[in-house]
Amino acid sequence: MRKLLPTLWCLLLLATASSHAAGTFTVCFEEWPPYAQLSRTGQAYGPSIDIYRQALRQAGVPTVAFKEMQYNRCSEQLKQGLVDMKLFVLDNELPGLPQAHEATEYWQIAAIVRQDSPLTQYQGLAAFEQARLALITGYLYPEPLQAFIQAHAWPATDPTQAYRLIARKRVDAVFLDLLAFEQSNATLRLPLRPLHPVVARQPVYAVLAARHPELPKTLDAVLTRMKEQGEIDRLYRRHTGRSLTQWLHYAGTADSAETSKTP
Repeated sequence: MRKLLPTLWCLLLLATASSHAAGTFTVCFEEWPPYAQLSRTGQAYGPSIDIYRQALRQAGVPTVAFKEMQYNRCSEQLKQGLVDMKLFVLDNELPGLPQAHEATEYWQIAAIVRQDSPLTQYQGLAAFEQARLALITGYLYPEPLQAFIQAHAWPATDPTQAYRLIARKRVDAVFLDLLAFEQSNATLRLPLRPLHPVVARQPVYAVLAARHPELPKTLDAVLTRMKEQGEIDRLYRRHTGRSLTQWLHYAGTADSAETSKTP
């Protein structure tokens, strides 16, 4: 059986490669620093970009282009077959389309507060009953977090504005991705801190256009192997200073009661 596995793997790669040999394979994503963002020259970079560029190459897709666009537009283009793959999709968010199931990113939602906040750790939403909470325009959270935030919402156009509103004491907290906050505030240097553990943790996945029904299986196999070999941790460390394993440990254990439903 062990002798058969390399042979089967090669046949799977050959079958995948033959269906993607012609043309450029286009991956769309909405900018999500530090996972995937654009440089000043418009080039996509980040751990997720490197992970999927490498994984797709190993899966037999030699030419890949990453295209940044608004989240819903990315979904529509994928449904219409105008792009080949979309990053950062919640499980079963796009039913009917082929989905990979090996997560390389996690939406780790943390409560961000001022340094002088009396809260020392996250112990539940009840601690924020009297708080003013920033809500980023267009953001959808897992329930019951979404309904809770909307009942206390103060609008903000983007995460940076939300952080500044907290620093200026216009609002008391915002719920945003832990890794994105840490990377952003390393530059902003605002008197803010995240509460641990995170409020919710949700894996996000790659979803393929309907014309690639077999590619998710190949991608899952490649991504699993990259994890086992430490390559995904290495790419995270290169871009963020910590491995994915270290980020998950740093975030702590999410409250499962507040991650039971997806948007």
